[in-house]
Amino acid sequence: MGNILSSLTDGSWWFSVVFAGVFVSILAGLLKDHVERWLLSLSAALDGRRKAHEQVRKQLIDTLLADSRYFELARFRATVACTVFAASSLLHFCAPLMLAMQPANFVQSSVVWGVIAPSLGTFSMVAAYCAARRVQLINAATTELRLRKGLPKLP
Repeated sequence: MGNILSSLTDGSWWFSVVFAGVFVSILAGLLKDHVERWLLSLSAALDGRRKAHEQVRKQLIDTLLADSRYFELARFRATVACTVFAASSLLHFCAPLMLAMQPANFVQSSVVWGVIAPSLGTFSMVAAYCAARRVQLINAATTELRLRKGLPKLP
């Protein structure tokens, strides 16, 4: 506490605080317009990208609804993706248990902890993303089919 009080009474500390404040204020004033323009262009680009993806998604849903075999293929791929996600998650969660069941002088334990377990975790996350995208597309197509045919919503 005494060190803080002695710093407050020191003139060099006050000079450095004022200098840093003025420097940061000038820098913020110079960068404000550039950052604002960059954020506006980024927002416009992301909005255009979102609209393009939404258009492609609507075309894919229409294609799924037009061809029943393509819809069944998409459902099968979504099921496979969910199965791959479940299997990779199970392997990822069981990797420490498999390592614990090995003898104490197991040389490859660092390989399991350092390479295999993180790789399985990353693969599991990617598989989850792919499965969620496919299942969401099937769900959207099913909802669109229900709305087009005037079917009641399932409980």
